[in-house]
Amino acid sequence: MYDSDQSTSVRLIVKGRHIWRRPEMSIEVAVVEDNDQLRNWLQTLVHGSPGFACRYTFSSAEKAVKGLIGVDVDVVLMDLSLKPGGGDGIWCARQLKNQKFRGEVLVLSIFDDEEKIFEALKAGAKGYLLKNTEPADLLENIRDIHRGGSPMTATIARRVVNHFQKMTADLDTQQLSISKLSKRESALLHYIMQGWKYSEIASELNITESTVKGHARRIFEKLEVDSRSHLMSVVARQKSLQE
Repeated sequence: MYDSDQSTSVRLIVKGRHIWRRPEMSIEVAVVEDNDQLRNWLQTLVHGSPGFACRYTFSSAEKAVKGLIGVDVDVVLMDLSLKPGGGDGIWCARQLKNQKFRGEVLVLSIFDDEEKIFEALKAGAKGYLLKNTEPADLLENIRDIHRGGSPMTATIARRVVNHFQKMTADLDTQQLSISKLSKRESALLHYIMQGWKYSEIASELNITESTVKGHARRIFEKLEVDSRSHLMSVVARQKSLQE
């Protein structure tokens, strides 16, 4: 038989088990959270709110990756600090992204440090909320990410803005440094960006390999980078900003 909850959710009761069914025109939300009490509370909150459904919950990253591929889920509430012995929330988000999961990942975490924030965003998360978010705000943020937004707790958004402002300032400084390279250093930079080896550059410019390395060392110092890969990343970013 069917048990209706104020027409916002429908449960099919079979042999004492509740099978959650998705209401029409609702946002389907999944929860990945290792704390049993919090996971159950989130499911109750979401599924009991008009316009939402929550039929899928997972206590680990591995279970989430296996259970979410191919199912009809719009938004995943993702904890980052999952129990040891498997992947964390960042790993889970990355796996879902790699497997072309069509829903959006919304982080719900206690962590507010820049490292966690940007690791999660790079892994594929489209929003980042702290766990002290009020229930009504959480539901509104789920609506927001479903509409194409990228909701963030105010303190998280400020950290993101500060990070990009600092990155822009660093790029401006590095751009000024590039303009101060000598003609020989600028020529060498061109070959490095093309992926040439130091021995190949030396042969092309008819100079010794040690001379090439000396020029390269001065380029690294002027641009404040510590490796060829770092140098190529900095120059590539500057070119993309100028285009």
